[in-house]
Amino acid sequence: MEQNNLLHNTDTTPTLDNEWVGLLLEAKSIGITPEEVKDFFTQIKLIPENR
Repeated sequence: MEQNNLLHNTDTTPTLDNEWVGLLLEAKSIGITPEEVKDFFTQIKLIPENR
């Protein structure tokens, strides 16, 4: 399943998995592919400014 490639993470929980599924379904509904979602999260840096 394509979703498994995007969500390969050893720290997943059923709740987190459901959130990812919801995100991917919402993205699909507005024309964003799973690959584009993956690219987005690969390219951004989620680092707090005042670390």
